[in-house]
Amino acid sequence: MKLKVKNLDWLACRPLVILNEFTAKKLNVTVEERVMIKTSSKKIYSIVDISKNNIKNNYIGLSRELSSLLNKKDNSPVEITTSIVS
Repeated sequence: MKLKVKNLDWLACRPLVILNEFTAKKLNVTVEERVMIKTSSKKIYSIVDISKNNIKNNYIGLSRELSSLLNKKDNSPVEITTSIVS
């Protein structure tokens, strides 16, 4: 599933993404599950958190750690899939 990036200015001390609850349902993921974020040159696995209000539908919020690793600007597309890594 393609989602748009929203870079969040906070530290999570681990790779963390925040999804809107509707987007999480589409991906069939819950809190603490993992997703794979794929760009043209990188694949990164991350832990999921879910928010009702802070992230728009079809967006993915990236912690500062992930933002620096992926180096994507706001509204840039990324591919998200559920992860078999646990």
